[in-house]
Amino acid sequence: MVGEQRWTVELKTYKKKDVVVVGGGTAGVVAALAAARTGADTILIEKTNLLGGMMTGALVNTPNQFRSRTAGHPLVVRGIPLEIFQRVLKAGGTHPGDGEGPVADDHGHVTDPIIVAHVLDEMMEEAGVEVLFETTAFDVLLAGKTVQGVAVANKSGAQVVLGDVIVDATGDADIAAAAGVEFVVGRKEDSKTHGGSMLMIIGGVDLRRYIEYLKSDENLSPEERKQLDEERVLYFGPGRGPHFPWEVREEMYRSPQPVRTWEDVERDLQEGNLGKGLHRRLPRSYRLEKEWLQYIKLGKVPPLLESPRRIYPRPYFYWAGIFKHGQMRYEYLLTGVYEYWFNPTDAAELNRAIMFMRKLNWTYLQFLRERIPGFENAYIVMEAPTIGLRESRRIVGEYVLTAEDCLNARKFPDVIGKLGCSYKIQKPFDVPYRILVPRNVENLLVAGRCVSVEDRVFGHGEFLFRDQGCCMVTGHAAGTAAALASRTGTTPRNLDVRMLQRRLLEQGAFLFDEEEEDRRKEVFGA
Repeated sequence: MVGEQRWTVELKTYKKKDVVVVGGGTAGVVAALAAARTGADTILIEKTNLLGGMMTGALVNTPNQFRSRTAGHPLVVRGIPLEIFQRVLKAGGTHPGDGEGPVADDHGHVTDPIIVAHVLDEMMEEAGVEVLFETTAFDVLLAGKTVQGVAVANKSGAQVVLGDVIVDATGDADIAAAAGVEFVVGRKEDSKTHGGSMLMIIGGVDLRRYIEYLKSDENLSPEERKQLDEERVLYFGPGRGPHFPWEVREEMYRSPQPVRTWEDVERDLQEGNLGKGLHRRLPRSYRLEKEWLQYIKLGKVPPLLESPRRIYPRPYFYWAGIFKHGQMRYEYLLTGVYEYWFNPTDAAELNRAIMFMRKLNWTYLQFLRERIPGFENAYIVMEAPTIGLRESRRIVGEYVLTAEDCLNARKFPDVIGKLGCSYKIQKPFDVPYRILVPRNVENLLVAGRCVSVEDRVFGHGEFLFRDQGCCMVTGHAAGTAAALASRTGTTPRNLDVRMLQRRLLEQGAFLFDEEEEDRRKEVFGA
């Protein structure tokens, strides 16, 4: 006889903390450190076995957007995020910047993901942050509209972690969504999201032979290059992918950067600094793209799934070397699936995407081994254990930051940082605290790419609010605010913003430039 159905687990309380940070990625690690240093008993919940998210597990090894893209490239991401960079530098995990921090170009300053992960572990231990690895937060404990804790699952079973304030740094707004916070996904007109990635490191590369091969594209005639460009549109699509927002063509998306020549590359190789600034990026090769198109025509490349028409992935093989423990290693190449379009909040679609991207990486390797000089003995060292996600949910907060706010450098009384993540702006713009505070739900803050901004701000060809430096700024503010709310017995929504701003300034954050001394005095009441 079949007995009564029941679950075998009971959600027991694991611990009660002042601040619970869910997600140990780019935003979450800064939030946890900020909360602990502001005096909060803090726990950090991470679903994988290492901290850093995109910086480490996804192999996105460029600490970008630390500097504004405006004239002079001022350093806008400071405080705890800059301290992390300096600690990684001291440990041999990156090359020196320009005296203050990372170099101005966001594509060039490379790090060693393994050293970054070790440094983050050390900083958590020093700050007294408890870290729960291999732990998934899957639900929230709600009392009315107030979040009181999160339900988690790990090897010890299903449990509840209680907290005065919860910081959602999952990147996908998982906790906010579970709590009933209003959110949007992707672009406004059809909810399509930006592409994800699965990067990989290839070893056994003969860089000299590869460069000589790439340089040989100079033998192509103008007619051949024109034909190749027409085929690229036919096989790859007009933009960067099948759902690229507003069908922005890649020349509109690409930031204005100096053109690299092969003479530049040769000089940098001789000087041993291929890997600083833009020096990792090799000039475009028509011949390489021609070989890839021929490989497609032979039926050896799978078409992109979910595409509105039959198109194929582009080759992304223009990065030379990887940075490992103090120096560039040119026998390796960082490549792999750079952008593939799927909905990361749909489990079935995500699973299909993972298998497809892994298959495509194997196709990339076979192509290089079969067709490209210098790769005859190449092999995959590792594929990123974490999927590189650029976009999913964004909450609707107390305020929604707009592109006009950024373009016009609008001043906000609740500023918690400055960013300059677009070449279209004239000066760094304010980041308001209210974009971290969800509407209608209490004791919850968000940080990272799920904050309350419109799609144009997020990274659809105009701004890159999702990048590492941007996420760190919101993480710094969210962690500090959570700790202050816990200590003062108030909600994040009702927190004294002046108190938060003073604490952020004390921790080295950049809120006001030299022209805003009056605003700074207002914060300190002077």
